Amino acid sequence: MKRYINIVLFISCLLLTISFGHGSTASANYTSWREYNTKLFGLAKKQQILNYDGSNMGMYLEFYQNKYFKETKGTKYKYNPKTRTVILRYVNNHKTPKTKYNYRKLIISNGHKRPIIKYYYKLGKGKFLFTNKVKYWMVKNIYF
Repeated sequence: MKRYINIVLFISCLLLTISFGHGSTASANYTSWREYNTKLFGLAKKQQILNYDGSNMGMYLEFYQNKYFKETKGTKYKYNPKTRTVILRYVNNHKTPKTKYNYRKLIISNGHKRPIIKYYYKLGKGKFLFTNKVKYWMVKNIYF
């Protein structure tokens, strides 16, 4: 009987250790912002725009992209490996949307050598708006 109790206690302690250890590391990975580096997205030799939304593309043209989504030292990212979603956070230096950050969301699919990436953006407190979907042929593989 004493041996049975020891085995049950050992197994329960082992299960608790595994469940709490895995849960704390997984939640820390999903909720923490990390420093952004352009090398994470590899190097593409060719790209093809598969589709785009013309109504949302107007705010995403090069002028607005450089204005609202300028990469600085304050640019950070979150990555969810289950959905392969990257959220980029840019510091807002302009007075137009009265928020601290602007966001871009990238949903990656189809592998590391020829990924297809869907681009969304969010200015201020609005919703994420779809801009385009691009297929890349990579020279250096994408990290995500």
